Formats: sequence, structure tokens, C-alpha cells
Amino acid sequence: MERIEGVLNLTRADDAGLLPQTPVLLDSPHSGTAYPEDFGTAVDLDLLQCMEDAFVDRLFGAGPEKGASLLAAEFPRSYIDPNRASDDLDWRLMNSAWPGNLKPTEKTRLGHGLIWRTCPGEKPMYERLLTVSEVQARIENYWKPYHEALEGELARLFSLFGGVWHVNCHSMPAASSPFVAGAVGGRRADIVLGDRDGRSCHPAFTAFVREWFEARGYKVRVNNPYKGAELVRVCGQPEFNRHSLQVEINRAIYMDEQKLVPTRNFGALQRDLTQLISDICGFALSECHQAAAE
Repeated sequence: MERIEGVLNLTRADDAGLLPQTPVLLDSPHSGTAYPEDFGTAVDLDLLQCMEDAFVDRLFGAGPEKGASLLAAEFPRSYIDPNRASDDLDWRLMNSAWPGNLKPTEKTRLGHGLIWRTCPGEKPMYERLLTVSEVQARIENYWKPYHEALEGELARLFSLFGGVWHVNCHSMPAASSPFVAGAVGGRRADIVLGDRDGRSCHPAFTAFVREWFEARGYKVRVNNPYKGAELVRVCGQPEFNRHSLQVEINRAIYMDEQKLVPTRNFGALQRDLTQLISDICGFALSECHQAAAE
């Protein structure tokens, strides 16, 4: 196990001591609940907690027991978002010019780039401008270690197996959000899979996970409204046998979004996901063995 207190926790199958390692890495970048003292936000904690991917690290927590590595952020996405590029930054947040190049995306325009400018409802995250040095410190002390741990574990697994399958784990609000480009009103599917329109993993991996969920009665959509963001983009290189798939779980099927507590269905979903992890590990090993035999 590798842990940086308040930053990240990486657990491998070898740490669990039950099953041998497989070429599968799960990561939960938005389930962190350790709020840094220097946050200095104007938003109340109860509203900040609504932005967490609550309990996702627990839902996938059996990963190491089934042969997968599990990386989880301990810091909250509202402080700095590891699922954004380090230059996806809003210059309007800072009290002086940024010393490097910035490449703000649509997420930044909507207020949800690397450092959030607003929270849902267009409430400003800060009643002040951030200094360049504190933004740099967040990148250096939180964003960078998370990305280094993720890439390091991907590289380690690839060196062992000649391929790696990465599952980027998230939750989503039950209803469509005006902050998601192209979203439409109404309740979402139970599961949304994102493979960046087939660019981040082999179609067989997406099809396997989709069919797995559908066989158990879950309603699934692919790339609508979430295609996969920065972590799937940088991890997914199917042409080099590096496969990355984003999994979004509708919060309504496992938690009360107002009270922020698990519902009675939490345990059933957790058991299903534990079996999914085991089956993904089997899928990945089979793919590696098949490639080795060719």
C-alpha cells in the first residue's frame, strides 16, 4: 500500500494478500473528503460535499481482493480536480498573470476546470482571488502526485503483463445538469460508460462492461452525456494495449442525494461491482493470454 496522507491511497492486490495481481487498475479521483486547511473557499461544507463522488471508493473497494489495483484521491475535487489537465485553468481566478501557457477548455468556461470558479448554481467558490503560488502549490502537492501514482501503476502493470485495463470510477447526479454540455432534462441511465467515442479503449472492452451491466438489469448508455475526461484521455492508448474506460454510476441507485447517505440498495450495488471487478480481471487476463499466444 502507498499512501500520502490527505492526498491519495494506492492499494494493490499483493497488499490484500488474497489473489495474484492482474493488469487492472481502478481509480476514484473524485471521492476525496479530506479538505485542506488552506482551501479558503466561500462555500459551506454541506454544499461542497454535494460535489463529491460520494462512496465511490467504497463501492469499488474490493478491487484489490479481486486482483485489481485501486487508487483513490483523499482530497476533494472542489479543491483541485485531478480529472482536468494542469493547464485547464481560469486566469480570472488569480490575482496575477500565470507564468506558463493556459489551455482552458469548455469545463473552465463553465466554471469547473482544474480549479473550480463556481459550484453548481453559479455560486462563486471564492470571495477572493487566488495567488499564483497557491495554485502552483495545489498542482505540485495534490494534482501531480495523483497523476504520478496513476501513471506509475499503469506502467508497472504494463511491464508485468504487456497490457493494462484502467477503469475510471465516478458517480453522477440522478438528473441531467445544465453544467454538462449537450445534456438533456430528465433522469439519467443507471450507468454511463465513456470511451471517448472509441478512442480510449478497444470496443470489446466497452462492449464487455456494457453487456455485463445490461445482463443484470441496469440501464446503460455509452458516451452520453459523459465521454470520458482527462484521466481517460491520458491513460487510454488502445493502439499500445492500454485501455481506459470511464464508468459513471447514477447516485439515485445507491444513495440519498439530499441527505448524502447510502440507501438500502448500497450493499447490493457494491456486491454487483465486486463481481464486475472480478470479471474484468478475468477479461483482462484472457486478453493478455490470447495476445501472448498469437
